[in-house]
Amino acid sequence: ARLQAAAREQRSVWIVGHIPPGLSTYSFSENWHQQYLLSYRSIVEDPELGPCVAAQLFGHVHMAEIRTLPNAPHGSGPILTSSALSPIFHNNPAFTVVEYDPSSGRMVNYKIYYAELSSGSQPLVWKLGLDAVASYEVLQGALANPGFLTNTAMQELGWELARGGSEWNTYAEWYSSLVPNDLMYAGKHPLLAKNLTLQAQRSYPEHYRCGTVISTQAEFYKCTNTTNPYLYLATPAKSASDHEAARAKAWRRCGLSSPLWAGGGFQ
Repeated sequence: ARLQAAAREQRSVWIVGHIPPGLSTYSFSENWHQQYLLSYRSIVEDPELGPCVAAQLFGHVHMAEIRTLPNAPHGSGPILTSSALSPIFHNNPAFTVVEYDPSSGRMVNYKIYYAELSSGSQPLVWKLGLDAVASYEVLQGALANPGFLTNTAMQELGWELARGGSEWNTYAEWYSSLVPNDLMYAGKHPLLAKNLTLQAQRSYPEHYRCGTVISTQAEFYKCTNTTNPYLYLATPAKSASDHEAARAKAWRRCGLSSPLWAGGGFQ
């Protein structure tokens, strides 16, 4: 009812939550039960209600990521997950600052600030890491028209990431705030060297993009053209070992014979 009232009054609404809908891009398994996901999507993709949702912000994953709705109406806002202050999942402490137009309530930029972990008791020094609009040309286009960040702009960014070029490398750097991660081994010109097959390097960015679309497990399989579901976990990942097993299976889907991530650290 409140969202309907906001739509009638042409007010912008921001949705803030902890666990994002769709899949975890770490294990490529569902975060929500399917019935809740489909119900939620029917609301935020509704032609009348969806356009007033100016942004959706989530946490939980500890990494800076984008998410997109597959069938969002025109004017729907972006969806982001934020980096974590806690470094327990192999990331530098980081947080996201979003900028918005106070007259419209629409997001116009987001920036990631981070601090590199130091030894001993040295205080953290916070620095600007990523300025999204300055870094991604497709987001600059959204500010030109319609004047704010949208789900459509994030979809276009997703396609740029899938190409594995410079945008992918920028995204991989700030995914975990400059801490080495397996996104850095993929793309046309990987940031980290590893004896990966060309197939694995080139396939993973598109595989990852499919995981950023807010979808069911079956929709994800279709997006990645998966014919063998045994390459994924049969049930949602619940423990650290489950997540690592799922990540390894995802890489095998892309043509890698052995995982990059093992025992909670890069080898």
